Amino acid sequence: MELQGKRAAVLVEQMYQELEVWYPVYRLREAGCTVTLVGPDAGQTYPSKLGYPAKSDEAASDVSADDFDILVIPGGYAPDHMRRCPAMIRLVSTMAEQGKVVAAICHGGWMLCSTQALKGRKATCFFAIKDDVINAGGKYVDAEVVRDGNLITSRKPDDLPAFMQAIIQAARGAEAGPGDGSLTGSDLCGSQGMQRIRINYYGILLTKRAYLLATTLAGLTAVLIWVLVVWKGLIPPPEWPPWQQKPLMVGTGLAAWFFNHVYTVLWVLIPLEGIDILIVLRRFARLEAEQRAQLSKSSVHS
Repeated sequence: MELQGKRAAVLVEQMYQELEVWYPVYRLREAGCTVTLVGPDAGQTYPSKLGYPAKSDEAASDVSADDFDILVIPGGYAPDHMRRCPAMIRLVSTMAEQGKVVAAICHGGWMLCSTQALKGRKATCFFAIKDDVINAGGKYVDAEVVRDGNLITSRKPDDLPAFMQAIIQAARGAEAGPGDGSLTGSDLCGSQGMQRIRINYYGILLTKRAYLLATTLAGLTAVLIWVLVVWKGLIPPPEWPPWQQKPLMVGTGLAAWFFNHVYTVLWVLIPLEGIDILIVLRRFARLEAEQRAQLSKSSVHS
């Protein structure tokens, strides 16, 4: 089992979102993890938004960050009640400080806002609390799951598969996937992925342009010397002996030949490479637009 020997706490309070509690609970148990439901009080039954009960195993005041490796904060309206419990806030804050895996989905980001866990970190959330996350110091990213070190966040129930994959990956000690500190199923096609591609492309292009400019200046210098030698007869002076004149003439001739050929080849290859990369950029832009259109049509809220 992937998480044999690992211990996870799933926070519960009244008005929680059903899927965002029970999907993580059963998925973590399936992976071999010991899961504990933690609420303000032990043995208390907390109804979900639809009335489905979740009975807490432990009170937040009776456990500590040392008892767990993973913390899951579900959404719904439960986080608004959780953040009224100092012991629950303290558990979240301490686990984040200790580098434990802290995962929040949907409105679960509200609990992170009540701690210092978001400062300078990339995170996502349900769009309605985006401003809260930003005001708490987070760097908001619109993606199905964002992983910044030990911090994992998602937006809504539809993101749960990616959310749990990221949690399991983090708990196993694996590094985040592609994406500037984040693990996202669509990040490569998102605005951040596009920005990274543009930076890489322009870096390569500027390097080659700089080389091309240096080659051009060297070639022009060689041609100028060749003209002065052959046409004007100014360099070398007539009084130079032949054994000094010939090497200079041969050397400048070879430099001019090199300039003409390399210059032509570079000017042909660079635009072709640029066209290929621009085609890739356009494809990513189209995928990004399609994803945003799908998100706008989504009617699943937590």
